[in-house]
Amino acid sequence: MSEWMTSLRLEMGHALKRDKLKKHLVEEFKAQFGLLIEEGKLSDMERQYLRELLAERKRREWVFKKDMSHRRLFQAAKTRRIKVKEGVHICEGLYKAQKLIRITMEMADDRIGDIS
Repeated sequence: MSEWMTSLRLEMGHALKRDKLKKHLVEEFKAQFGLLIEEGKLSDMERQYLRELLAERKRREWVFKKDMSHRRLFQAAKTRRIKVKEGVHICEGLYKAQKLIRITMEMADDRIGDIS
C-alpha cells in the first residue's frame, strides 16, 4: 500500500510547520483559482455544517467504511477457506477496484487471529 500513499514529509524530506503550510495553501488557492481569501470567523451556518461533518467523520462506519464493499472480502473468506483444525481456518479474500486487494487471514472461532 505504501506504493500508492505519500505525505508532505515524505515528498519534501521534512515536516512543514502548520502556519507555513496554511500560508502556502492560501497562496496556491489564490493563484490557481483566482480567489480572494480573507481570514475571518465562521458563520453560524458554517459552524453547524462543521459540527455535522465532524460528527459524521468520527462515526465508526465512516472511519472504517463499514458500508463499503469490503464486506465482500469477508464473505469470500467464509467460502474460500481451508480448515487447519477444529475452529481454525486459513481464508483468502479478493477485491478488484483500481488495484487488486488480496487478503489472507487466519481465523479462529470466526475471529481474525492474523491477517496479511
